[in-house]
Amino acid sequence: MTVNEVKATRLQNQLRKQLGLPERSHYGDKPLPRGDCLPPDKQPKKTNCTGAGCGDSNGDPHLRTFDGLRYDFQAAGEFVAAAGPGFQLQVRQQPYPYSRLIAVNTAVAMDVAGDRVEVDLGGPGLTVRVGGGAAAAPSSAPLPHGGSLTLATDSYRPVLTVTWPDGSSAAVAAIGAWGLHLTVAPAKARAGKLTGLLGNFDGDATNDLRVPGGTPIGKPSYDSLYPAFADGWRVTRATSLFSYAAGTGPDTYTDRHFPDRPVQPADLGNRAAAEALCARFGITDPQTLTDCVLDVTLTGQPAFAAEATATQQIVQDVRASTSTGAFTGTEATLTVSRPGETVDYQVDGTAGQRLYIQVL
Repeated sequence: MTVNEVKATRLQNQLRKQLGLPERSHYGDKPLPRGDCLPPDKQPKKTNCTGAGCGDSNGDPHLRTFDGLRYDFQAAGEFVAAAGPGFQLQVRQQPYPYSRLIAVNTAVAMDVAGDRVEVDLGGPGLTVRVGGGAAAAPSSAPLPHGGSLTLATDSYRPVLTVTWPDGSSAAVAAIGAWGLHLTVAPAKARAGKLTGLLGNFDGDATNDLRVPGGTPIGKPSYDSLYPAFADGWRVTRATSLFSYAAGTGPDTYTDRHFPDRPVQPADLGNRAAAEALCARFGITDPQTLTDCVLDVTLTGQPAFAAEATATQQIVQDVRASTSTGAFTGTEATLTVSRPGETVDYQVDGTAGQRLYIQVL
């Protein structure tokens, strides 16, 4: 039995205990060993995104556009995540097993300067294809048109990193055996030139969500996203980058009636147990914590909490790269040099917490 299998079972037992369910003594037909493995990995997962302009699709998909808008997109089918000249990423979203409310990413296809790269779930790992050929397992390989790909293991989960000739990059990580986490870091030269679920990368989050050729839909809601927005970014047989088995195609994965309805508070009956698990992984960013709790509650899988640390790291890196103040420990120093000048600084807080401001 691997450390990862022991770790996954022990984490699930913590959740089952809080839910009043019997703990598991085996992983499949393998008995759990006595004693503890290494402490739970609370270190943030590494990502290819280190500053502003990071696009993210994680969990039951929770999206962060390149300009920082965060929204949930639960549609079922294949969609354009981001597209520009010689640059495109498409995602396949499928309903989570036995759910009519949440979906997960199960495959990603990319146009890397003319080379086609596909990655999908292969059990607890990743299956990679280049040019529609047979599955390959490259540790590192150049692509014919100047891009490259690297398949490595980070914090016990496999990650495929793909780089474009202009410096754009994307990373796909496995969320256990349940889904995929996609992060995209476009080159600065692509600012304002992208389309898709992750927005246009123009620095304005208010205009990120729009159908091709249309006007912004405003604040994302169930009615504004489904089906019109979702249908606008669906791929067709002619535009798809995915490979298909005989007799299948984009329509195989399309369900225009999914999700049946928005997730309601009543659907999160075991919220306390999920909150405890997400906290154990060090999730403190308010929106990421909300997303983590939803994922763990509706799936029962600790892997979603573990992967939420990667999204939190992106949020923290973006915040640090765009802050106008110098932050050290629990203090921040902001400076203005002329009358009328303003500076902004954002902090995460909780009810009852005190914030002190000293003007010198």
